[in-house]
Amino acid sequence: MVRLSHDDIVAAFRALDQIEYRPSNPIKAEDFANPAVREVWRSEKGMRVLKMWSDRHRETPLDIFVYEPFDFETEYARAFRQEDESPAAFASIPALIAMKREADRPQDRIDIEKLEKIAQIRRDEIRS
Repeated sequence: MVRLSHDDIVAAFRALDQIEYRPSNPIKAEDFANPAVREVWRSEKGMRVLKMWSDRHRETPLDIFVYEPFDFETEYARAFRQEDESPAAFASIPALIAMKREADRPQDRIDIEKLEKIAQIRRDEIRS
């Protein structure tokens, strides 16, 4: 998760660059850090996320929203955390489902089914 403040965006781009992630579009951190520029991309180009990719990490492309689709502080508090050589926080399953319901594309509907199954498995594990 990346808070869409100037400093957090610049720091995220720098950290992602160190592990060889690049924006799929030739976008500079300073441009992405500008809320007015992001809003133009969102309203005129329909851009929802900036896709980041890495030849080294092909199996894990990343999406950074061009807007905050949820209250950042609330979601950050309940985020799933990966604590390894590249620590990261990921939006919770309920937040992902809500965002995918809003987008409502065919792939989003498939993703919702999968996310709901994952959520059910986690609930079952907690009960066990």
